[in-house]
Amino acid sequence: MVSAALLFSGGKDSSLVAHLLGMLGYDITLITANFGLVPDAPKTAADAAKLLNLPHEVIEMPSEHVGRAVDIAKEDGYVLNGINHMHEEVVKAAAEKYGKDCPMIADGTRRDDRTPKLSYEFIRSTEDKYNIEYFAPLNGISYKTINYLTQKLFKTENIRAGAKPTSEYETEIREELRRRGEGALAEKIFPREHYHSIVIEYNGKE
Repeated sequence: MVSAALLFSGGKDSSLVAHLLGMLGYDITLITANFGLVPDAPKTAADAAKLLNLPHEVIEMPSEHVGRAVDIAKEDGYVLNGINHMHEEVVKAAAEKYGKDCPMIADGTRRDDRTPKLSYEFIRSTEDKYNIEYFAPLNGISYKTINYLTQKLFKTENIRAGAKPTSEYETEIREELRRRGEGALAEKIFPREHYHSIVIEYNGKE
């Protein structure tokens, strides 16, 4: 059986990719990044992993990447490139740690996501450097189709961004801003009234 390591937030998109990989016969390990600023942030992902009945691990990442993401966001006036920076570092760390045993590093990013959005050049260079396959099947699927599929498979809870910790990068960016005494800046660099979906039921079990 071929192994795959899936970057996993506990949301409907990465959970859908986990379901697809299972149908394709992969031996899946779910992995969630934590940068040390909010140690309990991976809990939402861990809870969703239990519902999917899949092994879950946390990659401990250097907190400096969050600081760099905040600096980028302040320069830009929005957070997209900062989150992209964090995601690129996580993909590289996952390839480094899991690439020898898991030839596939999978990702739940969607076609219609504004961020994270990896460039073709980054993907190709990472595949070549670590001898892995990068698999992001939702990059070719419309938002409506993904919603249809996830509604069939999952029940989700929509959490207003910033209301409580989730496994999304935003949680630790907000914490970095708070530690800098710049918590109010979050309302300027993040979209207003956006939500994170967390899987709380899974209907795809055999």
